[in-house]
Amino acid sequence: LEVGRRKYTQLRQTFLGDDIIFPSYSKVADLRNLVILRPSISLYPDPVKPIGVCTPYSLQVQQTLERILSTVDLPTSEDFPLTFRIADGLDGSGCHTIYNQQHTNTSTKNFILFCFKPISIHTASGKVVWKNISPNSPFSQRPIFLCAAKECEENIRTFMEDMINPETSKLGENLSIEGGLVIVDIIRSMFDGKMSAILSGAGGASCLMCTATHKDLKDRELVTDGFPINRTITDAAQLFLEIDDTDSFFALPSNDRFNLTHKPISTINITSASPLHSYTCIFR
Repeated sequence: LEVGRRKYTQLRQTFLGDDIIFPSYSKVADLRNLVILRPSISLYPDPVKPIGVCTPYSLQVQQTLERILSTVDLPTSEDFPLTFRIADGLDGSGCHTIYNQQHTNTSTKNFILFCFKPISIHTASGKVVWKNISPNSPFSQRPIFLCAAKECEENIRTFMEDMINPETSKLGENLSIEGGLVIVDIIRSMFDGKMSAILSGAGGASCLMCTATHKDLKDRELVTDGFPINRTITDAAQLFLEIDDTDSFFALPSNDRFNLTHKPISTINITSASPLHSYTCIFR
């Protein structure tokens, strides 16, 4: 599909007279535009903004869903709405001096990548229509955003807050396909500890899944009983809304403000379990 017009014409002429039929280049180009999602390129001379490429989250999910459904028997109208379960995540990587471009005002030795992977498709009754047999394979990842920027709270909030949340990326709306509606169920799980702390705002927390303190984690009785998973993004965000003044919020004791160091960026709960919580918590 990436062959140019000149190369494609040479291929047609090479096999001219054989039993191999090549369609016109215009039809090949139409198919290419249909199945390959072209990213929008953003080049910023401003040193505050990154150099990167991105594609609309909702459009990439829609296209992935349609291509998966083209490989299976389509559900009947009674099976709708379908649920398309995906997992997304982002991470940063630095010290790539070899990629640094001296002719730009922006450092290009640090990168941030945001992507998602399809997990499964279910009918309204819970029947599995399709399931990814290798969800952790790199070939299952669908890229959304790649930019040259450092992994920090300021950059994630500035460049990606609108992109990663369903309310602003249109993923909160149902997708329409031939036959009916599809609900997108996002599991926000592909994160390391640093990125989870940035997105949840809980940079000062002992655990990103519960409200236990450092003191609690040293209490033998509490550890034996286990810690319930009781930390949610919605509770933290609601607390920010109730205390409108930022200075007043951070004047509260750390435990009273869920150990938050900044306002949560993600509106979806982070489900990646920290190793400490995996060993000491009872999952309820």
